[in-house]
Amino acid sequence: MNFYKKRCLNTAYEAGNVLFLILIAVALFAALSYAVTQSSRGGGDAQNENVKTQASQIVQYSASVKTAIQRMMLMGGYTYRQVDSQGPGSNNSNCPDDGCRVFSPDHYGVSYVPPKEEWLVPENSNARWGEYRISHFPVDGLGTNQPELVWLLHYVKEPICMEINESLGLTSSGAAVPEQVLYINTLAWYTGATTGGNRLYDTGGVLYGQEIGCFREGANSVFYQVLDIK
Repeated sequence: MNFYKKRCLNTAYEAGNVLFLILIAVALFAALSYAVTQSSRGGGDAQNENVKTQASQIVQYSASVKTAIQRMMLMGGYTYRQVDSQGPGSNNSNCPDDGCRVFSPDHYGVSYVPPKEEWLVPENSNARWGEYRISHFPVDGLGTNQPELVWLLHYVKEPICMEINESLGLTSSGAAVPEQVLYINTLAWYTGATTGGNRLYDTGGVLYGQEIGCFREGANSVFYQVLDIK
């Protein structure tokens, strides 16, 4: 065979091999990109599901506390002024016995379970971090605008608070947690005394007349559940 003709054939063969290898490389790169995309998407879905679960756990536990207090009032004949939510040993001087202590064993079927740290922003020195509170203030648009018993959890992670509001139909997806306008004393536990002070109120009216939801106090996202309406 002519030398030049043979060389041309070899060159064509080698070019074909190179093209074939390039096509394989492109296919492998596409497959790898797809795998990475699906992995990232799957991780996001898992994270979203985790936030939904955490939001649901907060709401469900607050509902069990509300049910216990309603049973206390209906079955035990106690008033909201007698509610003692601080476990063994009364901190509400109006509570005469274990029957008006929410978390008293063998009474209303609910135990005090501290909030999970994974729900909260990193620990800080604020006294409200890492525990529930029952406070006493009015919520705009509820009842006669008198102070209500309110179950609170401070320093909830913002995505969880956003999910709570979204799941309750208060906000649309991605909407910010509404900002509380007026100062509320949410630090002190309710101990039976009538308190004055401001009501829960946000400028957008997102929480108007709502018994449950999330609001912000500066950088602090707070979950609330009204326990008794006045």
